[in-house]
Amino acid sequence: MLVVVLVVSELLVVSAVTAVLLWMFLSGVRSASSGAPFVPMKASRVRPLLAGMGLTGNDTFCDLGCGDARVLACAVRDFGVRRAVGYDVAWWPLWLARRRIRRARLGGRVTLQQADARTAPVSEVTAVYLYLYPRLVDEVAEHLAHELRRGARVLCPAFPIDTRRHPRFRLIQERKVGTLNAYLYQVV
Repeated sequence: MLVVVLVVSELLVVSAVTAVLLWMFLSGVRSASSGAPFVPMKASRVRPLLAGMGLTGNDTFCDLGCGDARVLACAVRDFGVRRAVGYDVAWWPLWLARRRIRRARLGGRVTLQQADARTAPVSEVTAVYLYLYPRLVDEVAEHLAHELRRGARVLCPAFPIDTRRHPRFRLIQERKVGTLNAYLYQVV
């Protein structure tokens, strides 16, 4: 009888582990197929990147493709933004994000939602962080050009917005953070 219980217990554990791994894999497939695989920014670069945005307590900050929420947590904790919202299409990074925000006790100021960056509601946002692949940066820039108010700022690490194609964005700063180029735009 004990052997049967042990075998059943072992099968349940293996099934649970397999289900979690499958869930993570499918989440990665969803993320990659949307054009933005989960590639976290190095923690040591987040604060220096955000420092160039001029964030204040009056800002509503948004991370489109928020991954594990390390950027959102930094914006609230280190720069005192009033409110932060993160969107991601994939379940696994959002699970990590919710866990990080809960542990940091930032739930009252950070909202996380599953949504596509190309359609996420951003009309109330004053500062956007956009660490996505070039094709997706272009698609999201089209959405942001229609939704964001004049004066809103958009930070793009690594991949710039084509301002000829999207004339509502004016490049106000280009700088190096480590080996990474960071492009800061303002909506005009």
